[in-house]
Amino acid sequence: MEKNIGVDLGYGFVKITDGKKDKLFPSVVGQARTLRYVTDESPEQNLINNLHVAVEGREYFVGDLANRQSDVVLFSLNESRMDERISKILFATALALLAEGQSTNYNIVTGLPVGFYTETKQTLTQLYKGRQDVIMKRKQTPDQEYSLMVNEVKVLPEPFGSLFDLILDYSGNIVDENLAASKVGIIDVGFRTTDYIVVDNLENIDRLSGSSNTALSTAYVIISELLKEEFKITKPIYQLDQTIRSSEIRISGKTYNLDEIKKHAFGMVAEKLITEINSLWINKWELDMVFITGGGGMALAEYLMPHFENSLLAKEAQFANVYGFRKLAQRLFGNHNRTSSSLDSVVGGNE
Repeated sequence: MEKNIGVDLGYGFVKITDGKKDKLFPSVVGQARTLRYVTDESPEQNLINNLHVAVEGREYFVGDLANRQSDVVLFSLNESRMDERISKILFATALALLAEGQSTNYNIVTGLPVGFYTETKQTLTQLYKGRQDVIMKRKQTPDQEYSLMVNEVKVLPEPFGSLFDLILDYSGNIVDENLAASKVGIIDVGFRTTDYIVVDNLENIDRLSGSSNTALSTAYVIISELLKEEFKITKPIYQLDQTIRSSEIRISGKTYNLDEIKKHAFGMVAEKLITEINSLWINKWELDMVFITGGGGMALAEYLMPHFENSLLAKEAQFANVYGFRKLAQRLFGNHNRTSSSLDSVVGGNE
C-alpha cells in the first residue's frame, strides 16, 4: 500500500492527512508508565487521546496521554525543529495513525518555517526518509506493530501549503488559475513562529518573506504569567491550549473567566506582528489578497484582519498547510497524466 500524504510536525500540534483521514495531536512526548487502573468510561476506543507507543525499544506516551499521565514530558521549541528524539517519536506515531496494514509506503510533502528552511531542509529530509518502526500499545486489544517506509520527501516553506490548498484540487491539478497568477501575501501564525511570504505568479519574493519568533506561544507565555500573578498557579504553556480555547479555568472547584486576559495577550501579540510585517510589506497595497492561516491565525485573525484591507482567513486554517502539502504530494508522486505548468518549475524536483 502506498500513500501520498501531507505532514506538519508543528511545535504545538502534529497534523497529518492522506486526503481521507486527518489526524491531530499535541506535539508532546512523555515517559510511559504503568497505569494501574483504566476506568470503563475511558477505554482506548478513542485512540488519538490515548497514544501509547514503542519506538526503538522504548515506550512513550504521546499527545494528550502524555499531558495527562506522564511524570516527565518532553516538549521542544527548538528553532530548527531538529530535536531528533522528539521528532522521530512524533513522526512515527503520526505515520502509524494513517497506516493501512502493518506495512505502508509513504511519499511525503512537509514544511519548515521560512527562516529555517534553507539550512535545515536537507536534514529534515534525511530524518524522515527510510523505515519507521513503531508499536501501538494496547491494553484491551493486541498491540499493533508497524514497519513503515518513507520513499520520497519534499520540503517547502510552510506557508506555501496554504497557497497550494487554495489553487490545487484533490488530485493536484490547478483549479484557480487567477489566484495562481496573482500577487498574494500569506501570514502563517504557528505556535513557535509566524511566517509571512509574498508570492507573485507562484514565485516567492524572498525580500518580502521571513519568520518571526512572535507567535501563538508568545501569547501563551503572557497568559501563563498572568495566571501566576492573578491566581498564584503555575501551568506550562503546552498544557494551556484547552484552557485558552474555552476562555476559562477551574481553580479549587470554582470557574474563572479568562476573556480579558486572553484578549490582552492576543492583542499584544497581534500588534507586534503587524509592526514587523508592515516594516517589510511597505507597499502592501500591491497585494491582490492577504491570506491569514495556521492554528494561530485562527486565534489572531480578528486582531490582524482589520490591518489588511483585502485579507481573508483561510478555510480550515489549522489544517490548510497540511491539506496543501497533501495535494502537492498527489501532484508530485501520484498524478502522472496531468498537464505540466509553471507550478512544476516552482516546486522543482524531489528532495
